Amino acid sequence: MGKTGEKYELTLSAEEYRLLNRCLDVGVATSIENFWRGNKDRENRVITERFGFFAHELRNALGNTNMAFKLLRVGGFNVNGRTADVLERNLLRMEALVAQCLAGVQLEAGVAPELFPVRVASVLRNLEASTLADRDVAIQLELDEQLFIAADEMLLTSALSNLLHNAVKFSPHGSTVRLSVPSCDGSAVIQVEDECGGLKHDNPEEIFKPYVKSHQGNPQGTGLGLAIAKRAVEAMHGELNVADQPGQGCVFSARFPLLTQ
Repeated sequence: MGKTGEKYELTLSAEEYRLLNRCLDVGVATSIENFWRGNKDRENRVITERFGFFAHELRNALGNTNMAFKLLRVGGFNVNGRTADVLERNLLRMEALVAQCLAGVQLEAGVAPELFPVRVASVLRNLEASTLADRDVAIQLELDEQLFIAADEMLLTSALSNLLHNAVKFSPHGSTVRLSVPSCDGSAVIQVEDECGGLKHDNPEEIFKPYVKSHQGNPQGTGLGLAIAKRAVEAMHGELNVADQPGQGCVFSARFPLLTQ
């Protein structure tokens, strides 16, 4: 601006100069305030969506639990029958939801997790038992009972629960979700393989970024589950990746160093 004024031999009076500075100050301050408000609005929206999703899932599980309990109480059903199984699965689902919420808080607070030996097969078996596989989606387990890793069990459960929940949600009626844990080159590779038809993303790794949804055009969820899962896995010195299989599905792989017994 100074060079332009010099070129055309323009001058400013003291009053004009003060007015110009005042306008620039107001403009910069307004821009900063608008940017800050925009950030706060986005943060508040994310918090609302996250807790809205949590409350919705918790309400569904609680509703199923109440219905199963009433049937057991008034119907004289066998406590080892299918109604009792529904009650147990939904109690486990609520426990998993609370664990996810606590894990998210732990990550946001930047608290480093304490790692202990964890038997991977036990975690996966508990996840399978607590997952409500609707639409006749079957969960198939392929476990090695001898594999141990160093992990925070609650954080690991939260991360894998997000992956399994996504796999079940996006798999079609009558399909199969496979939970397996092969060992490879000194690592345990926890795999969640679905039949969703593919991710429909040019770069599959993009789905681990916040607010990027795993399936384009899908209105469900906040786009935070996979981002939280990746942060949780990496906080335990693991790696989380995805392999897209267009027309078939995708495979999420969480790799951790094996503990020797």
